Amino acid sequence: MTVLELNTSQISEIMGRLPYFQELGNAETSLLAEGAQEIVLKKKEILFREGDPADALFTVVSGSVKLSIGHTRNQEKVIDIISRGQCFGEVPMFLQAPCPSTAQAIEDTYLLSIKRNTLMNALDHNCLLASKMMAGVCRRMHTLIKDIDNCHLRSSSQRLASYLLQHRPDLHARHYDVTLPGLKNDVAGILGLSRETFSRTLHQLEEENIIRVTGHQIRILDVEKLQSYNGWQRIERSTNGKDI
Repeated sequence: MTVLELNTSQISEIMGRLPYFQELGNAETSLLAEGAQEIVLKKKEILFREGDPADALFTVVSGSVKLSIGHTRNQEKVIDIISRGQCFGEVPMFLQAPCPSTAQAIEDTYLLSIKRNTLMNALDHNCLLASKMMAGVCRRMHTLIKDIDNCHLRSSSQRLASYLLQHRPDLHARHYDVTLPGLKNDVAGILGLSRETFSRTLHQLEEENIIRVTGHQIRILDVEKLQSYNGWQRIERSTNGKDI
């Protein structure tokens, strides 16, 4: 892990390009920048481990990071993949609790790190930043509940359909692209599927002309059919007659 020493104006300029901070004024971003650092992670490098002290908020500038549990017990379960512009680490930081997960770079990744004391000071003076952080925590909780629903109550095709529909840019988009944020194995882990089942389900949807897969890029060709998979009406059956 490499920590870059950038001046306040450089960090403020980086923040201005990230959705999370775009609505803040120059005074607020400058205040945050005073306690911020840029961190460079190489592919597969670990930022923190499950159980480590949590004392900072992290924002992905470029690249992606996977959050997993059970990493130290060799029973890894991927719970989230954080992409450009997204934040993580805020919940244990606020609670002053140990990190509940391990953060590892999926690819070469640049992060902004903002220390807890700096962030708390900024929150005391800026309601907009506080509301954005609260919304971020709520979105994470909502996603977690949906993931539990997907992993325990739905078939493999329903889980994949739900995941792809979550990336729909707007309700009117009939065709759109989804870029898998990392290895298929990581995305499969989020959906509670093995890599083989994930690949087989992709192939199934591709054969039905619902999607087209090119490397890590998935083109949605038929939103209505994808939505029918996401519903509860369709029950998959394997060749032996058991539910998948």
